[in-house]
Amino acid sequence: MTYNALKILNESYDKWEKENLKKALSPSLVRIKALDSGCGTGRISLALAKHGADVTSLDLSAAMLKHLKLAVRKRKVASR
Repeated sequence: MTYNALKILNESYDKWEKENLKKALSPSLVRIKALDSGCGTGRISLALAKHGADVTSLDLSAAMLKHLKLAVRKRKVASR
């Protein structure tokens, strides 16, 4: 697969994931505790937190967690 094909596939998946997360998530997840195991860059963790959930994100990759921490700061999501 070429780089361009992988890029298009990734962009398509990102769009699909965002649309379906919006459909699946309740408008308010306040007081809900969630565990995102194998969170990667934290796309699902961030979506859950945006809806008010108290999210714990785990990943074996320090690089992925670093990316998540940067995204948390950028999106001004509360973190501990």
